[in-house]
Amino acid sequence: MPENESLSSKVVKGGFWVFATRIFERGLGFIRIIILARILSPNDFGLFGILLLSISTLETFSQTGFQSALVQKKEKIESYLDTAWTILAVRGLILYTLLFFSAPLIAEFFDASRASFFIRIVGITTLFRGFSNIGTVYFQKEIRFNKKFILQLVTNIVEFIVAVILAYTLKNVWALVISQLIGGFSGLITGYIIHPYRPKFQFDKKKAKELFTFGKWITGSGIIIFIATQGDDIFLGKILGATALGIYQLSYKISNSMATEVTHLISKVTFPAYSKIKDNSLRLKNAFTRTFSITTMITFLLSTGILLLIPEFVNIFLKEKWAPIIIPVRILSIAGLLRSISAIFGPLFLSLDKPNYDLYKNMIRVIITFSSIYFLTISCGIKGTSYSVLLGIIGALISDLYLFKILPTNFELKNILKPIYPISIGILFMSVAIIPIKIYIDITLFIFILLVILSIILYLSGIYLYEKWSKISLLKNFYWIYKIIVNNKKH
Repeated sequence: MPENESLSSKVVKGGFWVFATRIFERGLGFIRIIILARILSPNDFGLFGILLLSISTLETFSQTGFQSALVQKKEKIESYLDTAWTILAVRGLILYTLLFFSAPLIAEFFDASRASFFIRIVGITTLFRGFSNIGTVYFQKEIRFNKKFILQLVTNIVEFIVAVILAYTLKNVWALVISQLIGGFSGLITGYIIHPYRPKFQFDKKKAKELFTFGKWITGSGIIIFIATQGDDIFLGKILGATALGIYQLSYKISNSMATEVTHLISKVTFPAYSKIKDNSLRLKNAFTRTFSITTMITFLLSTGILLLIPEFVNIFLKEKWAPIIIPVRILSIAGLLRSISAIFGPLFLSLDKPNYDLYKNMIRVIITFSSIYFLTISCGIKGTSYSVLLGIIGALISDLYLFKILPTNFELKNILKPIYPISIGILFMSVAIIPIKIYIDITLFIFILLVILSIILYLSGIYLYEKWSKISLLKNFYWIYKIIVNNKKH
């Protein structure tokens, strides 16, 4: 099999497993959200959100970027693993110590006295992540995501089962806390079961410096991304309280999880693939063009569907106490769509040794978001926070397009953006049909499912009709994937 077919086959197979992982994970997450939201209160969700914010803040500001550095390397990485694992393990110990002693201050900041005790318990998950098996980095580097699927499978099933059982029995935030802890521990154990590598404490100053050299840009970008994606939670939780934070975080999960997860799962496959072909401009261009076409087609469908059907979703699946999420979800679904498009460029920048590009665009996002968030939140509440996030993501996407144009490649932006035209027709077909139905028909669960199916059919029909008289062949990209899978099976 030629080299390009071999890589294509690897990417498609890897993409299948990443997609299966995320579909399974998000499917369980979706069911989990519905069950827990019907049992627990927005305040419970908000309190748990404070716990996760506390942990992710420390983890983000101390992240190493080692995984990306190891994946990006073309040479063998065995000699780097023990040093990377040692640093990550020590980091986990330091993080938990900081969390333990700062818990009362964090609880006071959010005016949530109960949070202190819970932070110290959930914070143990930082130790689990710190001591996890560094050998699992090979799953991404070698595009062998079937093993990654097993790891996520065990963790998510355990966490789901524990959360649901405890939610029905305890009916309070303990269900979220204990399930997070047990899920993290199961992930730690599974990592050592499915990969034979056994790390040991060892530190090589030269190797560490080399990893940090690349990783520093990932760290810097990660900090900026954290401020951009979590800073709004921190601000809203401080200003409006835990209940408002619970409503906002659920809005964000529903509106962003589907579209952005599609982009992120594809990015996990494309980053190592781009890194392997970065010296071949034509192959890289073709790969990126296909990725952009497939990703935007899926994310536009998901985001538009959420925008149109969120009132009916809340009415059918959630209780009336969650009605305030409808408007924020609509605003954030647009933000999620634009964010998913922006995220497509990240793996390309990384593979071309431009990790600083992600940092630059996210700095712009942070500046725009937080120059508007105070005024908009004070004047419009949760809706205002959502608008500030949308403005920041618009700024980030504009930056992406500019940085893409100045890359040392022969890519033409106008050719990359061609799929937007048939996609727009698909959205028009879908919206024109769905909106009148919603107005004149009482939406039951059965009708809701039919509307989802009809939306997909109309969307694809609009794209197909546009392609009949244009030179764009967006749907053929899926046929390309199908052929690779079939040919791979024959071999």
